[in-house]
Amino acid sequence: MNKLSLHFIVFFALFIVSSCDKSLNDHEIYAVFFDEMSNIEELNKLHDYSYQFSNKVVYYYEDFNNPNSTNWGVGNSKYSNRKIGNGHYIIKSYMDHISSLKLNYDQTKDFQIEMTITDISWGGIQSKPFAGLVFDITEEGGMSLIVRCISSKSQVIVFDITNNKDLFQTSNLAAKTPITFTIRKINGNVSYFINKKFLYKTIYNHVETNIGYIISKGSTIVIDSVQIDYLE
Repeated sequence: MNKLSLHFIVFFALFIVSSCDKSLNDHEIYAVFFDEMSNIEELNKLHDYSYQFSNKVVYYYEDFNNPNSTNWGVGNSKYSNRKIGNGHYIIKSYMDHISSLKLNYDQTKDFQIEMTITDISWGGIQSKPFAGLVFDITEEGGMSLIVRCISSKSQVIVFDITNNKDLFQTSNLAAKTPITFTIRKINGNVSYFINKKFLYKTIYNHVETNIGYIISKGSTIVIDSVQIDYLE
C-alpha cells in the first residue's frame, strides 16, 4: 500500500468519525487525526529505506582499514580462520557458527544496524550454505538476517535463532554481491532490509547489544563494513 492510499484511508476514516459520531468534539477529532498521521509516519520509517530522518548520528562504524584498532577477532581456531586485509574482514568457516561483538548501543533509542558483505564463496558439504548478520545474541539465541544459497540462487531469511524457526523467507533470487543487511528499530518494532529493499517487520523485544555474523561450514565471507546509527 503506498503513501497516497494510506492518507486516503486516514481522511476517509476521519470523515466517518466526524459524520457519524456527533459526540466527538473538534479536539477529539484532531486527536484521532494526529494519532493516525503518527502511525503512518512510523510505518514509513519502518518500510521505506530512503526515509529522510531529521538526524542520523553515527554511534559505531568499522571499515577494517586499521587492523590494530579493531575489536573484531582475528586468527585461526576450530571454528574459522579470520583475518583483516585491504579494508576487509575475511572469515573462512570450518563449521557452522556465530561470532559477535558486544557494542553497547542504546536500545531505548531508535537505531539502524548495517553490515555490508562484498563477497561470499559457498563451499563445503552444505546443501544450503548460508551467511548473514545476527544481533541480540545470547546463550539462548538471537535474531538473524540470512542469505542462503540454493543451486546458484539465493533465499533471504529472517531467522529466529532462539525458537529455531523462519519468520520470513523469500522465493529464489539471483545471488548477488555486495549485499547490505539492514536492521532498523523504530519504537517497539524492528524491520529488515536487504540492499535497501524492505522485507519484514516484527515486534522488538531484545535485551542484548551483541552484533555479528552467522556462516555455514566451508563458506567464506568478506565483510566490508559494520555501522550503527541512532535515528531521530
